[in-house]
Amino acid sequence: MSQVFNKYKIYFTSPRSLIIVWEFDLSSKYIRALQVFKSQVLSEDKDIQFITSAFKSILIKYRLNNVNILDKKKSVEEQLNWFKEKDLEDTKSRLFKIPVCYNGFGLDLQHISNQTKLNQSEIIKLHTGQVYTLYFIGFLPGFLYLGDVDKRIQMPRHQKPRPKVEKGSVGIAENQTGIYPMSSPGGWQIIGQTPVELFDVNQNPPSPFQPGDKIQFYTIDQSEFERLNNSEISIQKFKHND
Repeated sequence: MSQVFNKYKIYFTSPRSLIIVWEFDLSSKYIRALQVFKSQVLSEDKDIQFITSAFKSILIKYRLNNVNILDKKKSVEEQLNWFKEKDLEDTKSRLFKIPVCYNGFGLDLQHISNQTKLNQSEIIKLHTGQVYTLYFIGFLPGFLYLGDVDKRIQMPRHQKPRPKVEKGSVGIAENQTGIYPMSSPGGWQIIGQTPVELFDVNQNPPSPFQPGDKIQFYTIDQSEFERLNNSEISIQKFKHND
């Protein structure tokens, strides 16, 4: 049996769909494994209508109303059992380095400073010092859930969310950091803002990111923020490797 996927359960969600749920601690290896396995399943079964993944699960929906869901479950189990660690050897995490302006945009920097007893420069240094793994894309289209935040600057969500968080805002919630791809209500602790367009409905796909990617932030000043904000530079320009 695969050592990557040796603890899982499969549930039927409808007569023509099923969900695979894993029991493992989140890590970049497992996130990449989910994506590789998802691609393999999609390429090998032409009956699949769509397939989507979350933190620790993959949902598969099949095209045909008369599909034999028990046979599909057996097929998925066989693929899981044959999946090997070597299947990950040819896949490399992509690294994106995303510019963030902290000064003037860090609405909660002072609050975090008060709570952690760190000055704002130390908070920014800790936030930019990590290379984060992209675990999941949700709750807004293109919202990046990244981990893990340095324990010294982990903060809970606000008990009362803001009515509006600006597009591009970078926030912290517990051990995760994330980027708001569009303006929306939100309860994360806001520490900065990126001028880079992360989600564009006119592009295919609208978001260039996928779970397993690596993200690192770097600091820019307000003049560089304005320059990038007024340009139409592609997020692909900030990708550093394949």
